[in-house]
Amino acid sequence: MAVLRVDFLSEMLCMQTNITVVIPSRDFNNPNEKEENPYREGYKYQTLYLLHGGTGDDLDYMTFTSIARYAMENHIAVVMPSAYNMFYADREGGKFFSFINEELPRFCEYMFPLSPRREDRYVGGLSMGCAGAIKSALFYPEQYEGVLAMSSSSALTDTYGKSKAGPALFNANRIPGEAARNCSRAEQNIAEKKPLPKFYMTVGGDDFCYEKMKENGDYLKDLGYQVEWREIPGYKHQWEFWDQTLKYALDEWLPLKREQVAL
Repeated sequence: MAVLRVDFLSEMLCMQTNITVVIPSRDFNNPNEKEENPYREGYKYQTLYLLHGGTGDDLDYMTFTSIARYAMENHIAVVMPSAYNMFYADREGGKFFSFINEELPRFCEYMFPLSPRREDRYVGGLSMGCAGAIKSALFYPEQYEGVLAMSSSSALTDTYGKSKAGPALFNANRIPGEAARNCSRAEQNIAEKKPLPKFYMTVGGDDFCYEKMKENGDYLKDLGYQVEWREIPGYKHQWEFWDQTLKYALDEWLPLKREQVAL
């Protein structure tokens, strides 16, 4: 596999920013005839845009999970941007939401062998990144085939559940009324018959945001979105759960092609 950390000047963020990218390459431990030459011209990879949680950055998943190995085994590229604690929102001094869904895909698909087709793009995240991923799918439904939503209660509600840590920090950076706007867009997509991404939603049974996460999933399902729900008793808001989820999602849950796609 190739793991790259790229620093570049973002027009929408008005500053230098970092992204970490995993690109599958040769895998001598898992030979596959279709991947005998992974550098074929005209062939691209499916991509998961993976958003970090609060207080994190683009290196979180590389540090605390085996995402690089899971990506290699499933022949999918993973793009992990930095969004600081800005809740993936557009604001003065940095359009973090527009950056994730407009500038970042353009940059990455120009720089790396990534497919630009909707059917080959997924967005996901945990905690704050989960809220950002859900919002991305609702406002850019024509861009993502599916959403991996892990452990958040705040995309479609204005509360965090029963957490005793973090809310003060994140509330300072949230945009008032954003959850209501996300709900309005979810309903608008149904009314306008937009292409609807499929939601893969998961949370630990002992997570502080379990109840609100479940409400979010039920709300989307009642509207008419496809929602697959998975909960695991005993897990809290923790990396062990998210690492396990990433492996399950790439190995079994997401309908990946697990090979390069010809454009």
